[in-house]
Formats: sequence, structure tokens, C-alpha cells
Amino acid sequence: MDDAELVDRVLSGDPDAFAAIYDANGDAIFDFCASMLRDWGEAADATEQTFVAALESLEELVDPGQLLTWLYTLAHRVIVARVPGGALPGDEGDEDLVWGDGTGELSRAELTTFVWQATAGLDLEERVLVDLDLRQGLRGRDLARAAGVPAAQIDRQADRVEARWERALSALVVARTGRQYCPDLAELMEEWDGRLTQEFRDQVTGHVDACEACDDLGRDLPDPLARLEAIPLMPAPAELRDPILDEGDAEAAIRRGEMEVGPPVATAGWSFDRDGFPVLAGAARGAG
Repeated sequence: MDDAELVDRVLSGDPDAFAAIYDANGDAIFDFCASMLRDWGEAADATEQTFVAALESLEELVDPGQLLTWLYTLAHRVIVARVPGGALPGDEGDEDLVWGDGTGELSRAELTTFVWQATAGLDLEERVLVDLDLRQGLRGRDLARAAGVPAAQIDRQADRVEARWERALSALVVARTGRQYCPDLAELMEEWDGRLTQEFRDQVTGHVDACEACDDLGRDLPDPLARLEAIPLMPAPAELRDPILDEGDAEAAIRRGEMEVGPPVATAGWSFDRDGFPVLAGAARGAG
């Protein structure tokens, strides 16, 4: 069955159709939530809330062919409501960073960790844009929809954000590998207190921009955008499926007239545009 038929069957009260929608899209939505929230428990809760929101608002969706993009937009709405002001976790952590003595090549595992850490220099909406583009593979109008960016601006914004992210990643990797080539960088690293703060990122990035040797080293690094794209999706926890499908069973009973309709849980206070997509404006300020 295609998405249009699955949506039609869910609206007719078929719980198996909703199970098929979750099985096809649950891993992608969990991966997106986990990439943003950096906490598996929070990501699981956000994924469940996203699919409950889908059940509550499926009638709003005008074009079922946009189902996955719509689910990403629901997840985006859920995420920004969970992190008022865009204050994502881990912004000043040094999780799993192995700086060592600054010599030797960077392993694939280390580079993957640096890829994730570089996003900590971006705000929430920038991280959303990078992840939806490079990790989830959305493009064009779909990317604009899910990221909450006007379609006419999406290419320019994506290029700007990805260039900033790539610059930050290159600076972090240079800081890890380039101390043996640059005394000034070595001195900067000796004074570092070990916290991956925004101030530290700015210092390293500023140094790399101004230092010809470090800038040249950064240009020789593996393509960080390709590295982000190559990281496998994180599958949703197996134990998440049953409670989500239980929600689907309850909603199916409501649609068949076997249960009373209750108040919305996941979408209380939400607004939807004429195509049935949740309105994202203001959500990042903590609107629930």
C-alpha cells in the first residue's frame, strides 16, 4: 500500500494501517529526535508524542503523499516545544572527545564524534536544517516545509548553515590534530580547561581562520558533510513500538465509534496551515 491508501485506512479505523506507517517511518523520526535531543529517553518520548500527534491530526493532512515530510514537521514541532529558547542539551560537554596529545591521525570513530559535536555550535533551527538535509535526505520544498523555512530561502539558508557547520567541524579537528604543526595552536590548547564551550569553539575557529598553516590543514580533511551523511540512522528502541501501536488501537476504536473522543494530548494549542502542516512560527519560544 502507498501512503495515501495507508492514511485512508487509518482514517477508516484500521489499526494495522497505522502500524504499517510506524514501521515504515519510526526509525527515521527517532533518529531525527535523537540527533536533536542527544538523549535516548527524551528522543523516545518525543517520537511517541510525534506519532500521537499524527493520530490526532491526520485529518488535517491534505496530501497523504507528503506523509513523511509531515511527520518530520510534527517531530520538529514536538522538539522545539520540549526545549524552550532552543537550549539543547550537551552544548558545553566534551562527551567522548579523545584529545590525546594532539598527534596522530583521527580515527573514524573520533571523526564521527567530532561531527556530532560540531553541531553544538549551531542553534536549534540550524541543527534542524542540517540534520533534515544531510541526515534525513530532504530536499527543496520538503526540506523547507519540515525546517519551517520559506521555500524561496531554503537553498541560501541551507548553504549558509552548512558552511558554518563545516567550518566549525574543521576547526575542532584541526585543534585535535594540528598542535604539532602550530605553536600558537599548541599554546591555545594548553590553556584550555577541557570544556567544549562556545567560547572555546570561537577561539579555535578564529585561530584557524587567521593561521595559514592551520587553514591549509583544515582544507585537507575528509569531507565532513559526506561523513555526516554516512552515519547510519539510529533505530527506534524495540520497546517503543507497542505503546505507540496501543495509541493507534485506541484511535482506531474512536474512529469506528467504539470509544468517545477525548481532548488532544500531543497537539493541544497547535495550529495547522491550509495543507495540514503544524505551524512552527513561535514554537521555538516554548509554545506548547
